Amino acid sequence: MADITNVLNAIWPIVALFNLLTPHTVIANYCEFGLCDNDQYCCGDNKCCTKTLDLWFFWAGILLVIFALAVAAGVRYSRNRHATYVLVATHPVDDVQLTPNSFK
Repeated sequence: MADITNVLNAIWPIVALFNLLTPHTVIANYCEFGLCDNDQYCCGDNKCCTKTLDLWFFWAGILLVIFALAVAAGVRYSRNRHATYVLVATHPVDDVQLTPNSFK
């Protein structure tokens, strides 16, 4: 355990220095400068947000999945409603005569 700690203590300053020296890019979308794409609109604190209502295929897919689940639930309900149940006797009956001919 001490060997791993020594290695991490030696690497940590190198990673910190590399993080400080690399340039960080910040992408800011400002509506007032007209930097939004065609499928975006201004929202919030001068940000560009995606128009979700224009994604009709996304919403159509969600509605299709909901419809398919509703149909599957209806089919399952109708099959279970008309199911045939077999009653199994839980107590033995003493007066049944078993002969070899009764199984034919």
